[in-house]
Amino acid sequence: MKNIFISFILIAFCLGCQSKKSILLPFEGSKLFIDGVLNDDGTAEILISKTYPPTGSFKEDTSYFKSVTGELYENNIRIAQIKQKSRNTFVLDKKINVNFSSAYFIKVRANDFPEVISDKVYFPKKLDGISFDFTGTTRSNLNPQSVVRIIKVSFKDQDPKINYYEIKIRTFDKEGKKLNSQVENLNENPFAENGCSFISGNFILTTDICMPENIKKLNIGFGTEGNENYTGEPISVKKMKLSFKNISYEHYEFIKGEGGSNNLEQAFSAKPPRYSNVKNGYGAFFANTIIEKEVVF
Repeated sequence: MKNIFISFILIAFCLGCQSKKSILLPFEGSKLFIDGVLNDDGTAEILISKTYPPTGSFKEDTSYFKSVTGELYENNIRIAQIKQKSRNTFVLDKKINVNFSSAYFIKVRANDFPEVISDKVYFPKKLDGISFDFTGTTRSNLNPQSVVRIIKVSFKDQDPKINYYEIKIRTFDKEGKKLNSQVENLNENPFAENGCSFISGNFILTTDICMPENIKKLNIGFGTEGNENYTGEPISVKKMKLSFKNISYEHYEFIKGEGGSNNLEQAFSAKPPRYSNVKNGYGAFFANTIIEKEVVF
């Protein structure tokens, strides 16, 4: 017993004497990262940034934003250029006429970076016969003590294959100040495994695989109250803005991949697959159809 005790003391002493060591992770050099979406109303938004070393110290560089140029192509024909809207947000220099049978892609370049080219993308079909009902409340599936407003969405199955949707809800108080309000898919049990929805903050990703009927019915819930930065006293929600997007499977996987473990965990774990459809850089470019609604309570 005495020998075991002495051995334990020696091990503890040795561990306490270990020095800290820095581990430099491999870095292939900075490349452009784009996160772009072309909407069926003829507008687009492209977020542009660059990659940084995963370890060590570095200073954020914004000088390259001024040198960014790029174009949107339809069936290999240039139809618009991109221009800077704000710090790292770029938009088209004009509104385009969308053709659902056309293929679109973008090219982006900046000083000291190779030209980034996206794969060709197509628009998902428009939702047919979609309707919204914003009346009614019910108990939350996430927290039965709280009440949520119900949004009943109904639409026809526009494609025999599996379809994917992104629903984003933004809530505001009577003065127009943005509130944080949890959203949920009332069609399913939020605690069940292998559900059809992926929920994060104020948006829901879901598929119609769990809605086998020809007329799809989706019930969405959001809080009647919210707060600023998820802190402070609850404030009544007086206005809601809804965006309902029909997106591609690739877009669905890309958005899901934005969540996950923190940077330290990612550094020492197997790298999860992350969808990218750009060459000479990172990120993705997609096309989607969108319906937007605004309701005042």
